[in-house]
Formats: sequence, structure tokens, C-alpha cells
Amino acid sequence: MTKHVALRRLAEGDLATLHSWLDAGHLRPFYTSGPVARSDVEDEFSPRLGDGHAVRCLVAATDAGPFGYIQWYLNAAYPTYGAATAGHTDGVSFDYFIGSAAHLGKGLGTAILRGAVAHVAPQVSAQDRRFYVWHDDRNIAAIRCATSAGFRKSAELETKGWPGWLYTRGPA
Repeated sequence: MTKHVALRRLAEGDLATLHSWLDAGHLRPFYTSGPVARSDVEDEFSPRLGDGHAVRCLVAATDAGPFGYIQWYLNAAYPTYGAATAGHTDGVSFDYFIGSAAHLGKGLGTAILRGAVAHVAPQVSAQDRRFYVWHDDRNIAAIRCATSAGFRKSAELETKGWPGWLYTRGPA
């Protein structure tokens, strides 16, 4: 069943919610490694609120309200990180999570990824319409989201010391 998910730009008023999500236990061990301070969230995400940052941050919501987060960036902007380290300097990489534990297991991760591809594709050049997401190979739920959204395992890749796989979705 396709879920309707709206994506909107992260705003300053979202930082408290983002903090509560990032500090939630269900994001460990795949997104955070321990408690997250509000000041750390503000320090990392406040600079990303404007147009000048390479990382674009979006909040995912249903009619019931916000439940998740996705960020995207051109791989060329980070030549020594992520997909670019596997030779993919073209394209766009995504990082995402379901922040609200009440929304887990409802197919919303897949909907976020599908929505993000549709949202980002018109904003990038044709050569950058290849999309990447990396998952720790133990994060079965996230891998299911990615594969259900049309991403396919493409390369083994260690990120921040964690082994995993890069998943790729072809041109939109």
C-alpha cells in the first residue's frame, strides 16, 4: 500500500522535534551512538536551514503530522565521503530515519525514499539523477525500505567504521 508522505524543508521550529527523534533509543545503533544534546542538534542542523549549505534537510509528514527526516546532498560536494569513496561522484545520496517510534513498521521509510527521489530529481542535472543510500547490513528494516523503493545493492562500503552496503537507484 502506498503511503502519502509530504516532504518539506526543515525549519528552525523543527529543531526541538529533531532533537527528540535523534535522542530516541530506536535510532541506536544505526543512526546515533548514545544520548544527543539539544545544543549538538542545533550546532549541526542550524547551518543547514538556509540555501547555502550542501546538505538539504527535509521533514517527512503524513496528515497526522511529522514523523521522519531525510537529507540529501550531491556526492560531488563530499568527494571523500560515502558513495564518492566508492567512485560515485555523480548522483545524490540520502540519509533518512523514522523519528517517531509510533510510525515504525508502517511502510513510511519506503514512502520517504520514493518521495525524496521525486522531490530531488527535478532539482538536479540529468547526470545526477542516480540516487544512493548506505545501510549497515544489520539494519534489516532500512534495507527493506530501500529495496522496496527501487534501490538495489551495488557496492560493499564501510562508512564511519561501520561495514555495510551502498544501494543505488537508477536515473529517475
